[in-house]
Amino acid sequence: VGFKTRTKKNIFVTFCGGTIIAPTKIISAAHCFTKDENVCEKNRPLSHIYAVAGSLSNYEIWTSTSQWRKLKNVTYPAKYKFPYHDIAILFTYLPFIYNNNVNEIPIAVKYVNYQGKCLASGYGRTSPTTRSSKLLLAHLELIPIQICNIIFRRNMKRFVCTSSVFTDVGKFPNMLKFSCVTLLFLISSSHLNTTYDHNKINGFVPRVYNGWPAKLGDVPYQVGFKIRSKKNRYFTFCGGTIIAPNKIISAAHCFTKKGNLCERWCGGAKPKRSLSRIYAVAGSLRNSGTLNKPSTSQWRKLKNVTYPAKYKFPNYDIAILFTYLPFIYNNNVNEIPIAVKYVNYYGKCLVSGYGRTSPTKRSKLLLLAHLDMFPIQICNIIFRRNMANFVCTSRANTSTGKGDSGGPLVCSSTGDPNEKEKGVLVGVVSGSRKNVASFFTRVSSFSKYIKRNSCHINRIDSLMLVISSCLTSYLMDSFYSVMIQITTIRRTDSKRQFP
Repeated sequence: VGFKTRTKKNIFVTFCGGTIIAPTKIISAAHCFTKDENVCEKNRPLSHIYAVAGSLSNYEIWTSTSQWRKLKNVTYPAKYKFPYHDIAILFTYLPFIYNNNVNEIPIAVKYVNYQGKCLASGYGRTSPTTRSSKLLLAHLELIPIQICNIIFRRNMKRFVCTSSVFTDVGKFPNMLKFSCVTLLFLISSSHLNTTYDHNKINGFVPRVYNGWPAKLGDVPYQVGFKIRSKKNRYFTFCGGTIIAPNKIISAAHCFTKKGNLCERWCGGAKPKRSLSRIYAVAGSLRNSGTLNKPSTSQWRKLKNVTYPAKYKFPNYDIAILFTYLPFIYNNNVNEIPIAVKYVNYYGKCLVSGYGRTSPTKRSKLLLLAHLDMFPIQICNIIFRRNMANFVCTSRANTSTGKGDSGGPLVCSSTGDPNEKEKGVLVGVVSGSRKNVASFFTRVSSFSKYIKRNSCHINRIDSLMLVISSCLTSYLMDSFYSVMIQITTIRRTDSKRQFP
């Protein structure tokens, strides 16, 4: 429904929208009809307003295809103060006649955390100075209530939030800003006694869960880094991704020698773990096992590891590892290309890992899950920092857990020039914020670093080579200078003996 009022030129213009829920009953926003002057719309007498259904035009005179109804009365909560309790119920003198163009829609009665996309419609402005001439439709990305609370820094349990990155509703779409919307999102007021705990989102905490078991060949690029336990069995402590026959990408915090927050919480390797005790295992679906089993798996010893000198969790949390022997590619073991184009990822992407499914339960199998991607703008607000070198996903339904660190996040239809049939590697599992969002190191931000580190020498080895080359050069220079001096002395002596 469009609520129209007459202008000086005798043309009716839509100033707000509404929804038919009964033949004579409409739901809209309270601020469209309030008497307060400090809200979005000034007060308009009901006698000057028509509720028009079945019309696609913003500006119009009387038409036969649409149904125009005079408003009888309006009511809204006594506690209304924008934006709280911003709902109004309006009644018409005559009922709407239902047909293919005019009908009612039921209201939601169950309180749920909406995910995915929903349809919005309205006659509002498309720019600060341009008013839409027709009724417009748009699919809006829904944001979980946990993220909504952080974005607006208030308890948003009585609201439904959507992203404004691509499309929005209102007088003019502004990112994450209240606007005079022409579409009212209706949610039930039940289950509203729960309180929002801000302590749950203030720090980075551990916790793929709610996923499904992988099959051989689903993620042939997945690697599990295993270390032997006291019972002579090998357990996975971190994940990785094959990008070349003997080259793997993982998270730096899995192999760093410095104790930090993520080593204590995200399942990274302890300082005592050395590369000589770790195997990179591909083609295996099990979290634990014995050496070189099952037969489909390939176990490789690690030769060296390198990560950025600026690494300090969570920044620069990426590591490149090399194996002594290359992986043999087949249907179960293969590489995946890395992303080189910086884009804002949307939709769902695939994550895989052997990590925990609960605080105390370790997954026995390799799990897969589809994660909802967050735009970089929302990511910045959630973590209250510049997240340009990260990729963020929602933790509302499924996410990564402790032990998944270093694993792959793979997306399809990204427009990246390196993308192939299986997709492209866009992120490396790094960390998360409890019940809110997970963050991944953005691979495209380090594509040049990854390509540059193609030699199989780690930082310690390269330092030793530099020292040895400098020492050799110094010794050789000293040797030559001594030899020259000796030769000069001999020539001088010979000249003295034989003038």
